[in-house]
Amino acid sequence: MSEEIKNILGQRIKEQRKKLKITNVDIARELNVHKSTVSNWIAGHRVPEAQTLADLAKILNTSQDYLTGKTANPLPFDAVVDVKELLNNRELVYDNKPITDEQRAMFLGVLESIIAPKINNKNK
Repeated sequence: MSEEIKNILGQRIKEQRKKLKITNVDIARELNVHKSTVSNWIAGHRVPEAQTLADLAKILNTSQDYLTGKTANPLPFDAVVDVKELLNNRELVYDNKPITDEQRAMFLGVLESIIAPKINNKNK
Protein backbone atom coordinates (compact mmCIF):
# COMPACT_ATOMS: atom_id res chain seq x y z
CA MET A 1 0.00 0.00 0.00
CA SER A 2 1.38 3.42 -0.94
CA GLU A 3 2.33 6.02 1.67
CA GLU A 4 -0.50 8.24 0.45
CA ILE A 5 -3.08 5.50 1.01
CA LYS A 6 -1.60 4.70 4.43
CA ASN A 7 -1.98 8.35 5.39
CA ILE A 8 -5.55 8.52 4.07
CA LEU A 9 -6.38 5.31 5.94
CA GLY A 10 -4.99 6.70 9.19
CA GLN A 11 -6.75 10.01 8.80
CA ARG A 12 -10.08 8.39 8.02
CA ILE A 13 -9.87 5.88 10.87
CA LYS A 14 -9.27 8.77 13.24
CA GLU A 15 -12.06 10.85 11.70
CA GLN A 16 -14.64 8.05 11.87
CA ARG A 17 -13.53 7.07 15.38
CA LYS A 18 -14.05 10.63 16.62
CA LYS A 19 -17.41 10.88 14.85
CA LEU A 20 -18.57 7.72 16.64
CA LYS A 21 -16.97 8.83 19.93
CA ILE A 22 -14.97 5.64 20.34
CA THR A 23 -11.33 5.21 21.30
CA ASN A 24 -8.40 3.32 19.82
CA VAL A 25 -8.79 0.93 22.76
CA ASP A 26 -12.43 0.31 21.81
CA ILE A 27 -11.41 -0.49 18.24
CA ALA A 28 -8.53 -2.70 19.40
CA ARG A 29 -10.85 -4.62 21.72
CA GLU A 30 -13.42 -5.20 18.95
CA LEU A 31 -10.73 -6.42 16.54
CA ASN A 32 -8.80 -8.37 19.15
CA VAL A 33 -5.56 -6.48 18.44
CA HIS A 34 -3.30 -4.38 20.66
CA LYS A 35 -4.10 -0.67 20.94
CA SER A 36 -0.63 0.12 19.54
CA THR A 37 -1.67 -1.69 16.34
CA VAL A 38 -4.54 0.74 15.89
CA SER A 39 -2.20 3.65 16.68
CA ASN A 40 0.21 2.39 14.01
CA TRP A 41 -2.61 2.32 11.43
CA ILE A 42 -3.58 5.88 12.32
CA ALA A 43 0.03 7.05 12.15
CA GLY A 44 0.41 5.43 8.72
CA HIS A 45 3.14 3.02 9.87
CA ARG A 46 1.18 -0.15 9.19
CA VAL A 47 -1.99 -1.30 7.45
CA PRO A 48 -4.54 -3.87 8.55
CA GLU A 49 -4.86 -7.18 6.74
CA ALA A 50 -7.79 -7.54 4.33
CA GLN A 51 -10.22 -9.21 6.74
CA THR A 52 -9.26 -6.84 9.53
CA LEU A 53 -9.87 -3.88 7.21
CA ALA A 54 -13.34 -5.25 6.43
CA ASP A 55 -14.08 -5.67 10.14
CA LEU A 56 -12.68 -2.20 10.87
CA ALA A 57 -14.97 -0.65 8.25
CA LYS A 58 -17.98 -2.29 9.93
CA ILE A 59 -16.92 -1.03 13.36
CA LEU A 60 -16.48 2.49 11.97
CA ASN A 61 -19.80 2.31 10.09
CA THR A 62 -18.19 3.01 6.73
CA SER A 63 -16.77 1.15 3.73
CA GLN A 64 -13.33 -0.20 2.99
CA ASP A 65 -13.28 2.00 -0.10
CA TYR A 66 -13.78 5.09 2.05
CA LEU A 67 -11.05 4.08 4.48
CA THR A 68 -8.57 3.51 1.66
CA GLY A 69 -9.44 6.68 -0.26
CA LYS A 70 -11.24 5.08 -3.20
CA THR A 71 -14.35 7.14 -2.46
CA ALA A 72 -15.09 10.36 -0.61
CA ASN A 73 -18.45 9.01 0.60
CA PRO A 74 -18.13 7.77 4.18
CA LEU A 75 -21.47 5.95 4.16
CA PRO A 76 -21.28 2.18 4.00
CA PHE A 77 -22.57 0.67 0.76
CA ASP A 78 -25.52 -0.94 2.50
CA ALA A 79 -26.50 2.17 4.46
CA VAL A 80 -30.09 3.28 4.61
CA VAL A 81 -30.07 7.06 4.61
CA ASP A 82 -32.81 9.10 6.21
CA VAL A 83 -33.03 12.10 3.89
CA LYS A 84 -34.30 14.38 6.65
CA GLU A 85 -31.36 13.44 8.87
CA LEU A 86 -29.00 13.86 5.94
CA LEU A 87 -30.31 17.34 5.20
CA ASN A 88 -30.20 18.40 8.82
CA ASN A 89 -26.90 16.91 9.94
CA ARG A 90 -24.42 16.91 7.08
CA GLU A 91 -22.55 19.50 5.13
CA LEU A 92 -24.05 19.42 1.66
CA VAL A 93 -22.85 20.81 -1.64
CA TYR A 94 -24.45 21.24 -5.02
CA ASP A 95 -22.17 21.65 -8.02
CA ASN A 96 -19.26 21.98 -5.57
CA LYS A 97 -20.93 24.96 -3.86
CA PRO A 98 -22.01 24.73 -0.21
CA ILE A 99 -25.76 24.65 0.39
CA THR A 100 -26.84 27.41 2.76
CA ASP A 101 -29.11 26.85 5.76
CA GLU A 102 -31.86 28.73 3.92
CA GLN A 103 -31.52 26.48 0.85
CA ARG A 104 -31.46 23.42 3.08
CA ALA A 105 -34.72 24.50 4.76
CA MET A 106 -36.35 25.21 1.39
CA PHE A 107 -35.30 21.83 0.01
CA LEU A 108 -36.58 20.04 3.08
CA GLY A 109 -39.89 21.94 2.78
CA VAL A 110 -40.28 20.89 -0.85
CA LEU A 111 -39.54 17.24 -0.02
CA GLU A 112 -42.01 17.26 2.87
CA SER A 113 -44.71 18.79 0.67
CA ILE A 114 -44.23 15.96 -1.81
CA ILE A 115 -43.76 13.05 0.59
CA ALA A 116 -45.98 13.88 3.59
CA PRO A 117 -49.31 13.79 1.69
CA LYS A 118 -48.49 10.37 0.24
CA ILE A 119 -47.58 8.99 3.66
CA ASN A 120 -50.74 10.44 5.20
CA ASN A 121 -52.91 8.93 2.43
CA LYS A 122 -51.42 5.47 3.05
CA ASN A 123 -52.26 5.68 6.76
CA LYS A 124 -55.97 6.36 6.08
